[in-house]
Amino acid sequence: MKDKIIEILEKYDIDEYHWKLEIAEEIESSLKKQIEEDKSKIICTIGSSRFAEIEAVKKWEFEKEGNICIGMHLLPQWYADKQGWEKNHHGAEQENVADIMDALHLKKIDMADEVFVINYKGYIGERTRFEINYATEHGKPIKYLESI
Repeated sequence: MKDKIIEILEKYDIDEYHWKLEIAEEIESSLKKQIEEDKSKIICTIGSSRFAEIEAVKKWEFEKEGNICIGMHLLPQWYADKQGWEKNHHGAEQENVADIMDALHLKKIDMADEVFVINYKGYIGERTRFEINYATEHGKPIKYLESI
């Protein structure tokens, strides 16, 4: 990392190598400290796609706190209309990619530090319950939108 910083510093008018090295070491130390202090979590959101808008808001709130969020995609209605999807049906099923998306979602749970369940009005569907069990079996902490 120091070499890369020195390379960047070469662009500036600093003639003395020891100054470049000192500045590079200071920057490297500062970056390492920043990484060590980083409290970001990877949060995987799960829940029914009928609550995709609520999920999008929760992801926004988590990311404003400095976290990284992964979960299902919120596709705009124009995309569903263009694809000719039936209203209120899962896009992955209509495009015959549900198995792929389900497998990828389990990988997202594997990557996560924490799982957050969007259980609006207490609703937890069959697939979400499966994902909760999967996360539990893999030792992931689980939090809920609403108390269970």
